[in-house]
Amino acid sequence: MTHLLERIAVAVAIGLAGAVLTAPALAQDYPNRHIQLVIPYAAGGGTDVLARIVAEHLSAILGQRVVPENRPGAGTALAAGVVARAAPNGYTLLFSTLAHSLNATMSASLPFDSVNDFEFVGKVGQVGLVLMTNPQYVKANDLRELVRADAASRASSSSDRPASARRCTWAANC
Repeated sequence: MTHLLERIAVAVAIGLAGAVLTAPALAQDYPNRHIQLVIPYAAGGGTDVLARIVAEHLSAILGQRVVPENRPGAGTALAAGVVARAAPNGYTLLFSTLAHSLNATMSASLPFDSVNDFEFVGKVGQVGLVLMTNPQYVKANDLRELVRADAASRASSSSDRPASARRCTWAANC
């Protein structure tokens, strides 16, 4: 698995390096100093590990250090804000996920424009998501049954608890 991940990271790094080096707005001597790779998640998670592998390979290809910097928090908005405020010169990159796009739909008060303040450089990968429950507490074999279990839980919950607590009764047992 690690070998496959590294092969993917090398391919991505080569693609990103090509995209960065051929951008017409950049000077001929780019990069002439280190590049900051801002990661919007805590160190040690999957996104961080992949970002560090990509950074290592980009460093080798570009001949300059690509320095990973973790800036977790606010659903990736803290890291995106750092990059949005940076000079638009290619020396500060955001290693982001779908959360970057979702932030624009979930918050009207972001200190940046998720679309216009950033330039897409390249796609690193694609990840599938899985929804699971503990069958000891939630009897659901598919999403439809899970929704039914949630509805039944809400219907049988005491009305003296807040609505959010009633909605999440089954989730607390998972």
